[in-house]
Amino acid sequence: MKNKLYLTLCLIFISGCGGGGGAAAFALLIGELGNLSTNEDTTLNGNLSASTNYNSEISYTISSSPSNGQALVSTNGSFEYVPNQDYFGSDSFVIRVTATRKDSNNNTVGTPINKTQSINITINPVNDAPVLTLLDEFTDFNNTNIIFDDLMNVNISVSDVDNSINELDFYGKFDTETVNGTHGSGVNSDYVTIDFSNLNNAGLQTMSMCVSDGAIETCAGSIESYFVSNKQIQTVDYNCDDSGENCSQSNQHLYYLVGSPDSSARTNYIFIGDQLTGAEDRDEFRLRLAESVNLLVETDAVDVVNGYFNIIVLEEVDLSGVSIFDIAIGCYSDWDPNIYCIGEVDRGLITEIMPTWTVASFLTTISGRGVAQGSVNIQGLSSRTREVVMHELGHSHGFMGDEYDSGGERTFPDYYADFPMNTTTVQDPQLVKWSHHIDDMSYVPGVDYDVCYNYSDGSIYYRDELTYEECECYYNQYPDSEDYPGTNEDDSCKTKIGLLEGTYYGEIETYRPRWISVMWCCFLEYGKVNVEGFAVGSIMNQGFSNYKINSENGPNVLTNPSGLGDVITFEIDAVYDQTKLVLKWLVDGVEQSSLENNTTVSFERPTDNRSVSYSWVVEDLTGSLIAPNDPNDPLDFYESYWERNYYYQSDPNLTPIASLNPYVGSWEWYSSSGSYNYDDTVDISDQDQYLYGELCCSMGASYKINWFNYQSSSTSYSENPSKNQSIVNKTPSEERIEKIFNLTLSPSSISNATIENDYP
Repeated sequence: MKNKLYLTLCLIFISGCGGGGGAAAFALLIGELGNLSTNEDTTLNGNLSASTNYNSEISYTISSSPSNGQALVSTNGSFEYVPNQDYFGSDSFVIRVTATRKDSNNNTVGTPINKTQSINITINPVNDAPVLTLLDEFTDFNNTNIIFDDLMNVNISVSDVDNSINELDFYGKFDTETVNGTHGSGVNSDYVTIDFSNLNNAGLQTMSMCVSDGAIETCAGSIESYFVSNKQIQTVDYNCDDSGENCSQSNQHLYYLVGSPDSSARTNYIFIGDQLTGAEDRDEFRLRLAESVNLLVETDAVDVVNGYFNIIVLEEVDLSGVSIFDIAIGCYSDWDPNIYCIGEVDRGLITEIMPTWTVASFLTTISGRGVAQGSVNIQGLSSRTREVVMHELGHSHGFMGDEYDSGGERTFPDYYADFPMNTTTVQDPQLVKWSHHIDDMSYVPGVDYDVCYNYSDGSIYYRDELTYEECECYYNQYPDSEDYPGTNEDDSCKTKIGLLEGTYYGEIETYRPRWISVMWCCFLEYGKVNVEGFAVGSIMNQGFSNYKINSENGPNVLTNPSGLGDVITFEIDAVYDQTKLVLKWLVDGVEQSSLENNTTVSFERPTDNRSVSYSWVVEDLTGSLIAPNDPNDPLDFYESYWERNYYYQSDPNLTPIASLNPYVGSWEWYSSSGSYNYDDTVDISDQDQYLYGELCCSMGASYKINWFNYQSSSTSYSENPSKNQSIVNKTPSEERIEKIFNLTLSPSSISNATIENDYP
């Protein structure tokens, strides 16, 4: 019995413990996550892996939530942690993993196993952008507003979780610069005071209100307006006696509306507010000023406006209604008593106020008829001011003449129609100075077909002197009319360039290039020909006729046979955008491509001491100016309109140009004796007797140097006072502002007094 029990115990022991044949215990393993981190306000995504040694079902739950954020876990162990807004530091949460064993039938059996895993996270601090909201509405601001005052308050709401408000910088932001702002606290809201006093670039701009914490910038809103710059107050003496004493004085605001003093634009266009009484007149002046500038930059001349013009404004500080230039009407009662007295305008006073002005427009509260003389024009304040400014600027800047019917108010010699660049006496389209703009010489407006301004009843504008049936091109179309629809096969017929009879200088045998433009009235385009005149004004103002030769102003160094030496150096004082213009150099008419866009160029004396012509010419790349221009030909570019030198030939049969203009552009030939001659007395056979010939300034210049008449020495120059001609850095003066013909406009007479040249 004892042995039997012993055997039984041994069997129990062996089957339960001996031999190593039992199954492993159910176990759950969880993977390591390591150190976790994310940035402030940035979601963290991760995955907690878990496994068992048997087929099982594993589930995940959040057993302890984070203190400073939100956590989620999915059924596969992936989790998401979202820190609270703007929180940084440490945080943690706990994921419980539960595993339940499954049998061969995939049913859960036994007791589940639970484990937990702490998820420890570091949230890195990140600099948050300031939050800025504008509380003011700026929808009423547009391109007719002028922000004149130095200070402007903008109501705002601002916050920054990382910085106190006094640590933030506030400013107004433009495309090219910023202006300072100062934060303040008001009764109902915070505000920022923007200071425009140091704004450098004026113009129609959009400003955003911005705040920065030193690292991150936040901008809000946009304010579109004209922002003025470089504002100053000038005390102007006027109405002085003959000795310049006992003057009246007026304080005047002078400021930039477009551009700045250091702009590369060199057409300084000054608008002068005249006789402004009180704020209502001032506001009217600024409105018409903005409208005029808007129209200028929207016209077909825009490519030779933008980048070429600074616009400066003069207006009285006290708004007392004073006229420091004595603008009035009634001087020309025999002509039209409503014309402003432009001949009485003191150009010298404009120069005292703005030494670098090139063209001036007066906008006055006195009613009258707009007028231009040289670089000055005057017009009244009205809803039509912008159109009149555009028209008068055509005269003052673009060398344009009037295209409307004078109605017989004045009579002119026939050749007066040949002075402006947009009117002519030439009847042959092949020979007219704008022939390069005529599309089809076999079908020319005004020559081969008539353009008529027609009305819905079939009547035709009186100037056309035609019936409805005689018209080949109708200006207006009335498609619903059975009898007078005004149908054109090619509607562009009415704007093509041709020879349309009738100008201010005569309704018979004078011609304009198209049926209507702003130089007539009521049509806010210049037209291709007039745009070319505008382009010349803009381009030449950039300095292409301002130059030195061997460091001397103009041709002074050339007047002495011993002054030139062995090298000739040209320095052109021009500033320009090479995407719009190209400067070319030619030697004996052959382009020197390697010298393109050089403003300083030197040429050595030729070894055989021959005659050599040196030329420069500037060409427009925008398509605004396509007229042919040989810098060695004084006649090809608008019949020598812009040539400095000319001779007079009263017999049109003896002139080399097609028009009746008796003033013929010419080379000027200088001899060692100090005398001058022109092409009417100098031919190619006797040019060698002269030291040099000069041709200037149709978009460039040419010098023909007879080297054999100059000594080969660079140190023997002595100035010859008989030829003291400086053409560098010319500023406006009474002599400079007149155009190629100068009308004496005085209360007692209107006559053709002198012949002057006016170059930008």
